[in-house]
Amino acid sequence: MADGTYPPTIRLKPCPALLAAILIIHLAGALALLFMQLPLAATFPLVLLVGLSAIQATRAQTHKRGLSFVLAKDGALRLYRENTDFDVWTRVLPNAVLFPSAAWFALTWGTGRRQTLRLMLFPAEIVEEERGGNKQWRRLRVWLRHCALNAPR
Repeated sequence: MADGTYPPTIRLKPCPALLAAILIIHLAGALALLFMQLPLAATFPLVLLVGLSAIQATRAQTHKRGLSFVLAKDGALRLYRENTDFDVWTRVLPNAVLFPSAAWFALTWGTGRRQTLRLMLFPAEIVEEERGGNKQWRRLRVWLRHCALNAPR
């Protein structure tokens, strides 16, 4: 944008601190269930659900590795994964929530059966530019606010 690299590409990575937080929260929940003195028939399924939730949350975080966005001026977003065949042009749904330190948004694509990918991103999940500083986070937030969310539907 301002530095002459258009269209901007934003690469994602898993955040180790977020992965640790996910595991700690799930472990605390499982331990709380174990110490509640519930019957084993009730405790086992609940602990199993907490474990499955931890696996799903960890997979969602690690699946961000290799995922990249190309931000278009018209509000479209090219979503692709490096070294795979996954490459689609998407649109951001209008229910995005943007904060200085987090962004929640959903991407949709397809003509017949539409597919949707919901993302929760933090600045630590964006690969920093080689020139120093993480301008990509600000670039993504500005693009979401001014291009994607104001694009014609």
